[in-house]
Amino acid sequence: MAKKRVAAIVKIQIPAGKASPAPPVGTALGPHGVAIMDFVKAYNAAIQIAVAEKDNGSRDLLVVLLKDEEDHVDWLEAQIHQIKELGYERYLTMQMGEFEEEE
Repeated sequence: MAKKRVAAIVKIQIPAGKASPAPPVGTALGPHGVAIMDFVKAYNAAIQIAVAEKDNGSRDLLVVLLKDEEDHVDWLEAQIHQIKELGYERYLTMQMGEFEEEE
């Protein structure tokens, strides 16, 4: 199976169980080729299951995971910015600690 590359990192705030293909979901995911209705159905179904089971533990865990993921996304965005500014080869050289400033 071929590996899929990350095409974009998208941040969306959606009220629990109230995702719809309307903005902000549709406008954020559509340009990246995401099957919007599949996402909406899966998201709302997962929330309904957690609510039906009175599963506040999963909700709390998801809040923590989402916060950690936001921090990760911020780090990734910084790395992508560095790659664009420096070029891929120079970025990799800096990551390996072999970069010397040109005089």
